[in-house]
Amino acid sequence: MSGEGEWAGLSSGDLLVFLCAVFFALHILMVDRAYEKHQDIDTLAFVMIQLMVVGVIDTAIAAVSEPIPHQLSGYGWFAFWFDCLIGTLLAYVVQIKAQQFSPPVHVSILLSLEAVFAFLFSWLLWGEPLTTVVVIGVALMLAGIYVTELSDHKEKADEVDRI
Repeated sequence: MSGEGEWAGLSSGDLLVFLCAVFFALHILMVDRAYEKHQDIDTLAFVMIQLMVVGVIDTAIAAVSEPIPHQLSGYGWFAFWFDCLIGTLLAYVVQIKAQQFSPPVHVSILLSLEAVFAFLFSWLLWGEPLTTVVVIGVALMLAGIYVTELSDHKEKADEVDRI
């Protein structure tokens, strides 16, 4: 959904986005499987263990591949803690808790709309231009959601017919 002007082909960032989507899908399915096996999981403990594992792995990767910041402004610290507490911890707790009561398909649909809402707010608040690439990206995402929901409804209808 991003890009300047016309279509320029696929980039290495596109591959990273695709891999991220694959791992998000695997994560959603694994969380669903954990809830199926253990309905009494403590959500906060579940989230904290996941975030600690990811934090340790990411810290090790960052120590090797990223420069160490020597100084951070007050705004930098605010952004850091806001992202940690609101953008990661709160959002993740809400997602994991809600997934107890939602099928994985619905969770993945809601998460896939993140890019659409990010553009919408960027357009409304900062005047990001609405380009043909963005319109096509939004249309493809909404079409994918429609196809997913349509197939989900067909499966439910087939189940009812069998009964």
